[in-house]
Amino acid sequence: QSAFGCTVLLVHHTGNSEEAKGRARGSSAWRGALDVEVSVSRGTGEDAPIEIVQRKSKDAELLPPIFGELRRVAIPGWVDEDGEPVSSAVLDTTEAPLARLPKLDAKGRKIEGHRKLLERAWWHTGAEVVEGAPYVSRSAMRSYMVDVEGMSEVSAAQRCKPSDLPGRPIRDLIDAEIVQEALHGWKVIDDVISSQLLLSKAGRS
Repeated sequence: QSAFGCTVLLVHHTGNSEEAKGRARGSSAWRGALDVEVSVSRGTGEDAPIEIVQRKSKDAELLPPIFGELRRVAIPGWVDEDGEPVSSAVLDTTEAPLARLPKLDAKGRKIEGHRKLLERAWWHTGAEVVEGAPYVSRSAMRSYMVDVEGMSEVSAAQRCKPSDLPGRPIRDLIDAEIVQEALHGWKVIDDVISSQLLLSKAGRS
C-alpha cells in the first residue's frame, strides 16, 4: 500500500459448514488486520441470487447486503482462435430474496421473470425515477430488449404492448399491479419492489 499507493485485496474462502460460512478460514489475525471484509456467496434454492455482505468496516458503519445475478455479455471486438465472440459477465443488482418466491406457481414464476427483466432494463437505462417511483420508458425498454437481451425489433415491440395477450411482460406486470402506464412508459407501483429498487439506487450513489 505504501510503495504503490493502492488498495490491497485478499481473496480467501470460508468453511463448509453452515456456521462457518460467515467467516474466513484460518487465524483470526486475518480479520483483525483488515479494514473491510466482504463475503460473496450464493444462497440456497434454484433461483437464489448472489449475496454480497459486508462483515467488517473499520472506520464506518456496515452497509446493507447487496444481491445480484450474473449476466453473460459479449466483449466487443474480441474473438477466440475459432472466431467465436469472447464473453465475460457483469453483476446485475436485484432485490433481497423474498421467502414467498419459492412457493410461486407457474404463473407467478413467469411474472417474477418479467419483473426481473423490467428491473434489468431499469438499471441498464439509467435507473430513472418519475413521481418518486422507478420508471422505464417504452423506447428504453425496447432498446434494452434488442441490444442486451438479443430480441428482434418485432419481438421487443410485441412484448412492450400493454394490450397484448396475457403472458407478455408488460401486460402481465400491469395485470399483477406491479407497474402502471406513466408518461411514455411505465412506473413501478408495487410498494415493496419500488422501495427496494430506490434503496438500492441510493446505496450506489
